[in-house]
Amino acid sequence: MNIKSEKILNSTTIPNELLLDETISDKARGLLVRMLSRPCDYKFDIPKLIDEGKSGNSAVRSAIKELESQHYVHRFSIRKNGKIAWVEYVVCDKPMSREKAEDLCQRHYGNRGEK
Repeated sequence: MNIKSEKILNSTTIPNELLLDETISDKARGLLVRMLSRPCDYKFDIPKLIDEGKSGNSAVRSAIKELESQHYVHRFSIRKNGKIAWVEYVVCDKPMSREKAEDLCQRHYGNRGEK
């Protein structure tokens, strides 16, 4: 039997495809769910992800790498005046091609993100 709480306003819908995806570890899935619970304009970075959770630097970095390899997370370097200004993460609730993620990033920032 499943017992479900009442729906609350501040909630996140997670596709079963993500929850049942056997290509990612539970560690990576947990980090992804935490990332998806943030607002769309939330700015991710590794130190912030470490501070907000209980996993250390190597655990968070390996989970991000795993999510990148399965196309749930894409990382782009945003350049201003030819220099890297910051790193932007595109976080998806289902695998997305790098090209589509890059297009979303480019439309949002008006310049080409480069890895």
